[in-house]
Amino acid sequence: MKELTLSTKQIITICNFAGIHVQTPCDGPGEEDFLATEHTLTVDKQVQLENGEVYQGLTVHCTEYPEEGYMPLEEVNSPHEQT
Repeated sequence: MKELTLSTKQIITICNFAGIHVQTPCDGPGEEDFLATEHTLTVDKQVQLENGEVYQGLTVHCTEYPEEGYMPLEEVNSPHEQT
């Protein structure tokens, strides 16, 4: 399983590069911690969704708190839906 860990500051930089302008928090207490928070992208991760179905693909989770769950980064279609 391949993983990549990025800080919030790095994610904001990527968004700006892609033309998505993200407003960062004002210079206040805790901003440094916020910008240093790490998020891990995982390729081909299998997770159970809230509806009980299993998703396998690209996910993100808070590196420090993986127990809070993984979020799919691709559109999730039910096997019963027709596209």
